[in-house]
Amino acid sequence: IITGVYRKPSHSGVLTHYESYVPFRYKLNMLNTLMDRGYKICNKWHTMTDEFTTLTKMLCRNGYTRDFVENRIRKFLDEKFSKSSVQHEECALEGQAQRVEPRVVFCKLPYLEGTSLKVQKTIRGFLRKYDPNGTRLKLVFVDKVTYVEDFFSFKDKGPSVMRNNVVYHLKCDCGAQYIGETERNLVDRMEEHARTSGSGLSAVGEHLKANPDHTVDFQSPDILGASPYRSKLLIKEALYIQQYQPSLNEQVFSKKLFIFNV
Repeated sequence: IITGVYRKPSHSGVLTHYESYVPFRYKLNMLNTLMDRGYKICNKWHTMTDEFTTLTKMLCRNGYTRDFVENRIRKFLDEKFSKSSVQHEECALEGQAQRVEPRVVFCKLPYLEGTSLKVQKTIRGFLRKYDPNGTRLKLVFVDKVTYVEDFFSFKDKGPSVMRNNVVYHLKCDCGAQYIGETERNLVDRMEEHARTSGSGLSAVGEHLKANPDHTVDFQSPDILGASPYRSKLLIKEALYIQQYQPSLNEQVFSKKLFIFNV
């Protein structure tokens, strides 16, 4: 029986590109994993040679140089077939049986090119100096800065009146309140509320028409909630109306809330 690595006809050959924005050791680990898989699956030398040739072509198409890949393959095979490496592994296993394993601590950090590796070197140097046998630190770098964005904003926030699909809260200086919802840009709805002449006035417009000396801040209304779904938006509006009891609302119906589908 001859065994080898099988790939589907739909296999694209897309791997982590050499120039992708991830730590370099992730690329090395990927290459080591692919080589180890071929080494363990292929039981004949010619099938292993074919597999490593396929890996070389595949990695070259993903930006890796042929010299780099061939050097890694040569080093991998030397370690597998060298007697000295086998003896070294046996000695290492004996040493591990005699000594107490250090405590392993995993730490996740965002990957920032150039900075992350310096941080890793600094932390490991500190631990080797002050805690040489007590803690073994494993740093895991994530390839996106989503965790940094949780603390720092990299984009300017747009004005709240340009948002849509929101539940808003308006307050008059006399104390009257109004809660509504809109799927359009909030600024368009505010312009409708600010109208005090013509037909089809809103409840806020009717209030300002009857009380010309009252003012409502249409430039910065309070946004109570948001949802891209119309049904959820109406439910939120009804709940906020129940909570605030605004005097300008004349809601004659409520959105039915179905807990169970029968």
